[in-house]
Amino acid sequence: MSSSSVEYIRHPYHLVDPSPQPFVISFALLMITTGTVFYMHGHPVWMLILPLGFSWLIWIMIDWFRVIVLESTFMGYHTERVQFSHKTGIKLFITSEVMFFFFIFLGIFCLKFISFYLDFSTIPTRRN
Repeated sequence: MSSSSVEYIRHPYHLVDPSPQPFVISFALLMITTGTVFYMHGHPVWMLILPLGFSWLIWIMIDWFRVIVLESTFMGYHTERVQFSHKTGIKLFITSEVMFFFFIFLGIFCLKFISFYLDFSTIPTRRN
């Protein structure tokens, strides 16, 4: 029995075990990037590298999601406190994305508005 089983947990948080999935996904993304560069340069090796990178990425993602479901559902690692933290994190992420896009579009609108009412060709320039 591992030291991270539910019987040994003395706190309400879920500390994940080290996993090789992020390391392997980085190699799959490197293969996708390399295959895309080879495609853009016309090398025929992209037909091997690009599909292999995508299939490796999808396979690792499916395996990673399987591990997450096992930990949360069958192993009982996602306690009430962990579920609350996940929900709060998602809410904060969505809120930050809404604010980010609001201010991006506000900046674009203000630039269009200012450039419509101001004629930038009359700005004095420094002459030597």
